[in-house]
Amino acid sequence: MTFILPSFGASAISAVPGGGGGGGSFSNTYSLDFDGTDDYVSTELSVAGQSELTVSSWVKLDNSSATRGIVTQYVGGGNRAFRLALFPTISSIQGFWFEVYGSGSYAGYKYASQGAIPTGSWLHVAGVFSQSSCVVYVNGVASTTTGGLHFAGTGNIASCTDNIDIGRQANGDYMDGKIDEVGIWTSALSASDITAIYNSGSGPTDISTIGNSGSGPSAWYRMGDTGSDYGTTTITNAANAGTNDATIENQTGGTNTSGAAFSTDVPVASTFTNTYSLDFDGTDDYVDTNSTFQSTYQSSHTISFWFKLDTTSGLQGLFGAWSGPTSQNAIYFDGSANITSRYRVASSPKSTLSASFTPDTNWHHYAVTLEQSGSNLIAKAYLDGVYKSTTTTAIDMSGFSQSLNSLIGLRGGKAEHINGKMDEVAIIGSALSDGGVSTGQTASGDIATLYNNGVPGDITTLNPVGWWRMGDTGSDYGTATITNAATESNSGGSSINGTIVNGSSGNTSPTYSTDVPS
Repeated sequence: MTFILPSFGASAISAVPGGGGGGGSFSNTYSLDFDGTDDYVSTELSVAGQSELTVSSWVKLDNSSATRGIVTQYVGGGNRAFRLALFPTISSIQGFWFEVYGSGSYAGYKYASQGAIPTGSWLHVAGVFSQSSCVVYVNGVASTTTGGLHFAGTGNIASCTDNIDIGRQANGDYMDGKIDEVGIWTSALSASDITAIYNSGSGPTDISTIGNSGSGPSAWYRMGDTGSDYGTTTITNAANAGTNDATIENQTGGTNTSGAAFSTDVPVASTFTNTYSLDFDGTDDYVDTNSTFQSTYQSSHTISFWFKLDTTSGLQGLFGAWSGPTSQNAIYFDGSANITSRYRVASSPKSTLSASFTPDTNWHHYAVTLEQSGSNLIAKAYLDGVYKSTTTTAIDMSGFSQSLNSLIGLRGGKAEHINGKMDEVAIIGSALSDGGVSTGQTASGDIATLYNNGVPGDITTLNPVGWWRMGDTGSDYGTATITNAATESNSGGSSINGTIVNGSSGNTSPTYSTDVPS
């Protein structure tokens, strides 16, 4: 195990909190890097008998293909208190899991489905348990995915022969990646407390007065940033030095007095900005993505975009391609009261999903998830973060075949153009999670990340295969190129960029706008 700085960017040593916990300036300089084999941190702390619990940690995964313990007091069988862990291989979870055990069984559990679990990016994960709720948060967003309270005995937390470990479960499942700023409270923090800890994604902050009526956490393990911890095997409890301190286990040679790896890869505020959109004239403007995305459309996926209509009548194509009565994957405004998604494979039944929409000239966010479930396609539509509608159709997506490229601002194969603006168009190669909400409810999970409270955000961690930022990538602005900003390639090992077709000559060919969702 080596000490390494978290990777959020440069210049964060002064910008991101750290210190010893309480008083003085705060800086965050170190994290711990776990090898996935036998590295972990053992603490002297136990939460047995407590009626409430909050666990918070920053984590950066090097490998997300196996179960990884983050912060746990868990041996197995009936010998367990709680665990905050990654469960990527259980199809019903595929994300971060928080569960608490009572005297005989579960006291409560909750998980946050991530779909494609990101590696190489820092995430904040927290679990909160009380006698009335159990919640897990990822990057400040609460999940409402299936799970809840399952009391047995008193409902208080069960005893366990192992104290709290960081970076493993006592029966294995070692962390492969980095962990930083672990906080533990024997109380249930509020949503606003979790928001304060997440710090708008700007990296760790001083948590010494968060929770417990301002008295802060019971334990705070800063991974090298407290006192003289760096270069030793001790991780001091910054909330109460000398009480419930922790020890780094299984380091090379049993010591960390040499070979520590420093890095300037530290947490900083996001540099994400959204400055431009594209304005379509409703006559002949559109963006050609220059790809059919056929392989992506042959399995579960999500399509997301922001749009703003200039006129509120007439059919207006928004995204996709429409090959006559056969292969279709397109989204359009029906000219009256719906945003409609249509998906069809050859002569199979068509999936038509309408999301009710009162047309106006404001910015809106739309997303549709298409998920293969057995022999059926389950489609779900979301408008401005709200789960609007769903339909299930007997379709095998693997047979999808399309010769037309997916188009933005036009229903490909139809002469139906949008008269208005579009921004931040994305294709994600999985059906994103919504927290298990019912129709009419505000989604959580990945859909909440997409909507981001009504302002486009960085969706890199959702692993898009196509992401067109309408002038905000590289030197796109003022050109006819809309770069695919996705981190994954979709053809030949490199991204395929989009091309603006029939843009106005008055704006160096395309019509860019600074009117963006805000």
